[in-house]
Amino acid sequence: MFGWESSYFAQGRDVDLCGDGARLTWIRGLLDAGHKDQIVISHDVCQRTRQRSFGGHGYGHIFRNVVPMMQRRDFDESEIRAILVDNPSVF
Repeated sequence: MFGWESSYFAQGRDVDLCGDGARLTWIRGLLDAGHKDQIVISHDVCQRTRQRSFGGHGYGHIFRNVVPMMQRRDFDESEIRAILVDNPSVF
């Protein structure tokens, strides 16, 4: 759910929806625990309002925003490549 920083779906429900920064913190923990070969990430553009032309994060959100955030948080290139290229290619 990268790109979903808040949700109207959570109103009135017991739902914790975190932001991209928290998601990367959790992924860092998984990497540090040795799970590099088991992590993939994705996002969803299922509504018109999620498209960039309608003010949403758009289809390129992970590459435009999340990857630079990963680099600023010292994810190395082998970790980023594993998450974005190598691991998804196994499926």
